[in-house]
Amino acid sequence: MALKNKPRQVRTGYEVYTTKSSNSRRDHGQSSRSQFAIAKRLPRVQAGKGGKLALAVATGILVIWALGSTLVSTVRIAGTTNLSNKEVERLIRSSISRNPWYASYFTVGGLKLDRTLPEQEPRIKTAAVKKTFPSTITVTIVERQPGVVWVSAGENWEVDVEGIIIGAAGSNKPMATVIDTANIPVKPGDRVAPRRFVKFAQVISEQLPGKTGLVIENFQVPESTSEVYIKTNKGYSIKFDTTRQATDQLNDLALVLKNLNGKVPGQYIDLRVAGRAYYQ
Repeated sequence: MALKNKPRQVRTGYEVYTTKSSNSRRDHGQSSRSQFAIAKRLPRVQAGKGGKLALAVATGILVIWALGSTLVSTVRIAGTTNLSNKEVERLIRSSISRNPWYASYFTVGGLKLDRTLPEQEPRIKTAAVKKTFPSTITVTIVERQPGVVWVSAGENWEVDVEGIIIGAAGSNKPMATVIDTANIPVKPGDRVAPRRFVKFAQVISEQLPGKTGLVIENFQVPESTSEVYIKTNKGYSIKFDTTRQATDQLNDLALVLKNLNGKVPGQYIDLRVAGRAYYQ
């Protein structure tokens, strides 16, 4: 009879539990050792790597599609006066063809047209780029304005108000002609004179005829742009100091001519010393 009261044993997994055992792991909701062993034998799947690869592929496809569908096809030019729009557009499209990665609406800023256009064309002072989705850019140009004609080494150049050569002379605008007696060869983009010199020449060119009745044939730079000699229609020259106010020296010139009382100097009138005038 004692055998009849012995608890019956049930084999499950790899451990034996009694049906009446209160310490059974299964009774407390815990996994058996067999379940842990199976879990160790199963390979772990690293889902992160597969997801990252898929994301990278999708991103690449999206970038290629975006660049291809937003290629710059329309280039609009605004603000030109002496330059032709076609010439400016040619410079822009040439930059794009040399750098195809920047041919898209999203990447065209990499061309840095605001810097490269003035470097390629000295007549361009500034360039501003505006993008219009999906494939248009508008480039607004501010041109350098010619101030004087600079003659050197047998060539005539237009110089802007900042003293920079912007191209071959050909503008219909009346300008003072400045002859560099040193005949130094120059090219577009070179600075041949300071801003104050160009401004001085412009003031003299505009005001001297009205104040004196003289006609200016040309301006001549001797050795430095701190001085300028003006050849007049009367055969003599007037020497100016370009570091001083042009109007002050014009007033001095008017007084000298008045004191000469119609007498014509044989060679020059020299106004370079403040408060004094010499003639010969």
